[in-house]
Amino acid sequence: ISSLTLYGSIYDPQTRYPRPPLYGSSSALSSFSKADKTVVVNDYDSAVEDFTIEGSIPPEPAHEFAEAALKSDPVKVKWVSLHQFNNIDPARVEVPTLVVRGF
Repeated sequence: ISSLTLYGSIYDPQTRYPRPPLYGSSSALSSFSKADKTVVVNDYDSAVEDFTIEGSIPPEPAHEFAEAALKSDPVKVKWVSLHQFNNIDPARVEVPTLVVRGF
């Protein structure tokens, strides 16, 4: 690999996410449960929310992106296992790397 781009829209190097306990009571584990299978349908506002900063992108390409996103990904992502972000260390990558992050 000669170069690498890492994209993590919610990655924040200042944030440490709690890890689910390896052992414990069922009540302690319930807050980290992956059992919630509720499907949340993606909508136009959610699909275009990355482009809400005025001037970051012209309206037409943002609209086209949102329409394509809704066709290809009609269900919103459920963020689980956020503690895996705790292991990210861009300094350990030994090729030129662009880390793209933001809210």
